[in-house]
Amino acid sequence: MTDNGTHLRTDVIAQATSRLGITDRLSPVYAPWLNGAVERVNRDILQVARVMLLEAKLYVRNWDFVLPVVQTCINHSAVVSLDNRSPIEVFTGLSPPPLLRMVTIQHDDRTQVLEPRPKAAERQLQHVREKLECMHTAAVAARINKQ
Repeated sequence: MTDNGTHLRTDVIAQATSRLGITDRLSPVYAPWLNGAVERVNRDILQVARVMLLEAKLYVRNWDFVLPVVQTCINHSAVVSLDNRSPIEVFTGLSPPPLLRMVTIQHDDRTQVLEPRPKAAERQLQHVREKLECMHTAAVAARINKQ
């Protein structure tokens, strides 16, 4: 679906859509309510990017730091309209790799690649769960004592 933009009305696009069996649909310019799916995805992308910026305590203008992460998450997540397959799986025909196969951390002049260790992560999660349970128990006890 396009908004009649001239960059999408070329012979190359027409040939590509014809060969791939894609039906070209046009919508009026400046009518975003007609492109509901696109607008919804754009809102989702913006919302996720904002949350990531807030969580990382980054300035809003640093959105370009989180965009590759958002893009990867979207491309690797299963979608109901794609028969519960991810866009990367549909596009390439290959099973998508796990999202957190590796994590890169950028230091001043070097990049560090970390590979997750599931057993260590599970131990850490269990430790966090225990601490949260202790905090919850203490909060409940304090509330009961206050009454």
